[in-house]
Amino acid sequence: FSYSNVDYYDRYVVSLTLRGGEAGMGTVVKDDRFTGAITYTPLGNTGTGYPVGKVYQLSNTKVLGGTSLVGKALTEPMESKVGVWVYDVASATVTDERLPSTNVRNYNNTQDVLFEANKAPVSFVKAKDGRIWANAQYLAWDITLLFAQPTYTGLRSGLVRFDGNTGKIVDGPFITSADPKHINGETTAISGNGDYAMFFEGAGLNDTFNTGQNLIVYDLSSSDMTQFNKLSFSDQSAGASGGLWDAQFSPVYDENTSSWYALTRKNAASDELNIVKISPSSVNDTVMTNVTVTNMSVTWPSDVNSSDRNTLRTAPFRASNAKIYFGTSDAKLISYNPDDNSVAVVADFALSSPDSSELRGFLNEEDGVLVGLIVDSTDSVSESATRVFRYDLTSETVIGTVDVTGKISTSEEFPGVNFISN
Repeated sequence: FSYSNVDYYDRYVVSLTLRGGEAGMGTVVKDDRFTGAITYTPLGNTGTGYPVGKVYQLSNTKVLGGTSLVGKALTEPMESKVGVWVYDVASATVTDERLPSTNVRNYNNTQDVLFEANKAPVSFVKAKDGRIWANAQYLAWDITLLFAQPTYTGLRSGLVRFDGNTGKIVDGPFITSADPKHINGETTAISGNGDYAMFFEGAGLNDTFNTGQNLIVYDLSSSDMTQFNKLSFSDQSAGASGGLWDAQFSPVYDENTSSWYALTRKNAASDELNIVKISPSSVNDTVMTNVTVTNMSVTWPSDVNSSDRNTLRTAPFRASNAKIYFGTSDAKLISYNPDDNSVAVVADFALSSPDSSELRGFLNEEDGVLVGLIVDSTDSVSESATRVFRYDLTSETVIGTVDVTGKISTSEEFPGVNFISN
């Protein structure tokens, strides 16, 4: 037919699919009735992107990080949408890889349980043998019901190993247990010191203390990563932590005291910010099977609200000056000195009322300068601006702040400033 026989408003027929297509997330289909041409516009992510968390530089030319949505995430059914990316600095190219799933038998060996990663790694640790490790949060599904009606049955943590040179996934996930569980807070980002790696996860239904959290500790020199130690940070006083729990971030290691330090936000049922020290009972305790968890009973500065669990907003960071730093919901930068057990507010980045500010995500350091994110909000607009602060660790003074609004995402799970060298 000729163009004159087709009304202008009837030339195109457009339809939408919600599945399939190049990215597996649907397609916009347009039919040109005049020319007979049909075009397809895929929805969703077809390339690498969506980086999250703190990266790890493998070498001068390769950087490893997590992604919340791998390229073509839904083209392969029953596969995780989250994974990792590797950036080649020399060629300026990025590749990604989805996190592996795994099947295990449940705790009473009556059915299969499928574990599928639902949150990407946001931190990485390196063992002394060069292996790279990360943890991710996994969903547990009842495979017997998966096709009829997917049934979510719990959350667990999975440990994944990466090649120290290429960043490719080598092994894993090593799931902490097949036992479906309740979660009291989500899995925290992994931390390590070359010998150990650890993170918090919620207590399991069949744990001795089935409320609160567990600290999962791995010996990075072991060849069997199905073995780990589990320390109870229960809300019950009989647990290893004496009722201190609700840690939002993993512990950090202090070389001077040969101990790990974590911030817990609850004492039994009450909101209470505490710094706890986690120490092996013996230097020969290679998997920290016997540890002492000590409440350091610090004296908080008067302008720090230690009775609000939302006060803590950044992961603790052990800086090169041997102090541990963390940020608060009212934009204070706090230092903790393990040598004398002192706590101090070293900087305040808050805007004047009625505007508000908070520190968020992770802290980082380069050449003796501590950096982190400040998220500002006006009285009418939440998260209206973002700044990066710089704090000199030698002089212990603020160098200044830089406006990075629109350049750094503050809505993702673990934002911060990454350093990449070439």
